Amino acid sequence: MEPLELVTNSEACKVLGLRDTTELGVAINSGKFYPNIGVAFAPGENGNSRWIVKVYRKRLEAYAGKEAQA
Repeated sequence: MEPLELVTNSEACKVLGLRDTTELGVAINSGKFYPNIGVAFAPGENGNSRWIVKVYRKRLEAYAGKEAQA
């Protein structure tokens, strides 16, 4: 089993048409993407002071491909 490859938040935002990590985090936490493309922790959730977002490359590519077909 190979580890999941991450993409940068800026790359994910560009692909999805979002402005910043906050928008990306809110979208992931609200369940906008199915299947989920990553994980997001809101400020204060784990003692963090800002959004922590991790997006998985293969899931993002699958989601972007699904969007293109729709």
